[in-house]
Amino acid sequence: MKVWHFSELAYFPAWKELGAQLRNVVPSRLCEPKVAADLYHRGLDEWALCDELGLNIMVNEHHATATCIDSVSTIPMAILARETKKARLLCLGMPIGNRFDAVRVAEEYSMLDVISRGRVEMGFVKGAPFEVTPANSNPADLMTRFWEAHDLILKAMTTHDGPFNWEGRYFQYRQVNVWPRPYQQPHPPVWLTVNSPESAQVGGERGYVIGSLNTGYVRTPGIYAAYRKGAASQGREAPRDRFAYMAIVGVGSTREEGFRRADQILDYSRTALRVGAQFAFPPGYQSVAATAQALKSPGYGSGVPTRGTAAQRPAGRPERGERRGVHRRRHLLRRHARHGGRADRGVSRPCRRLRPPPDDGPGRPHHSRRHGRQPDHVQQGGPAAPCRARLTFDQLGKIRAPSNPRVEWP
Repeated sequence: MKVWHFSELAYFPAWKELGAQLRNVVPSRLCEPKVAADLYHRGLDEWALCDELGLNIMVNEHHATATCIDSVSTIPMAILARETKKARLLCLGMPIGNRFDAVRVAEEYSMLDVISRGRVEMGFVKGAPFEVTPANSNPADLMTRFWEAHDLILKAMTTHDGPFNWEGRYFQYRQVNVWPRPYQQPHPPVWLTVNSPESAQVGGERGYVIGSLNTGYVRTPGIYAAYRKGAASQGREAPRDRFAYMAIVGVGSTREEGFRRADQILDYSRTALRVGAQFAFPPGYQSVAATAQALKSPGYGSGVPTRGTAAQRPAGRPERGERRGVHRRRHLLRRHARHGGRADRGVSRPCRRLRPPPDDGPGRPHHSRRHGRQPDHVQQGGPAAPCRARLTFDQLGKIRAPSNPRVEWP
């Protein structure tokens, strides 16, 4: 077993002042540069210690958030490539669907691999839903863009006989010619983050390492089984070194100390959910089935911190903020399901409000019940408008993914 040390370099001094939201709308005046500098050096010192202790190192990146001030993952990777000697350096990951210059990604990874003398491992990720707004990307075609960027990056790193031309849907280059070429041949190992059996199967078909992040002991076996199925479909084995799992662990000299530290480190999961509902479910980001799975997380998208699962709380009604989040999540799911689970119908730009199509007949036109105005045909005694079904949480879990060739990644 190989162990990788991971820290998001959170700017925790600002958390108490932010309240419900730690992402996207955080004013930068709350980030004191001197404090941030101390946190950066502390993180780099910890990673340097990993090299001495025989641990590998993992970094990631997030944007416009107080939960992670590592907004450019290749910068600490560059420092560590020079300062460390033995540790493998993993970036998990690079949100290539949100990057507008895929060739630059190939250049960055290639240069890092050469400086580290072949110790870099490349992680390609879709990126969290709340990363869509800072990147100004379109969630409806994010995965299509992701796979074109993936193909271009690998071709750029493995083409050694001069420039080539690339004319794709999202990327166009007259000449692609990456210098230097990677130290590892044909390219550094590729990792993918997965959160569903569908994405794990694609990882197995390509033979990549998959990283499951907090999928738990219930969902993880199904994810691993799907990976093995994908590998077998291509005549590949699925050795154990293709599977990675991120666990949250608290360690102490006594049982009480271990539990106390485990409760502290769980703030990673608690604070990850503190994001406004408008950023939690951008239209078209994921399938209906994946949305249903996300809706089962208590408080997700409500803008309030999670205070434990229903099993951990006393019997009774959920907290007010959590109830508001549940109602909001149900509305968003109905809005998404209204278009048949299709991510690209009724959406012309990110976060645009979806409206029913116009109807010239006696159907239900778009109107606002908020101001008490009813459709003409209802006021005149016409037939009542059809009612949209409301989904319970039991029904949410039974929703099947639509037949869509695009694979949804976490």
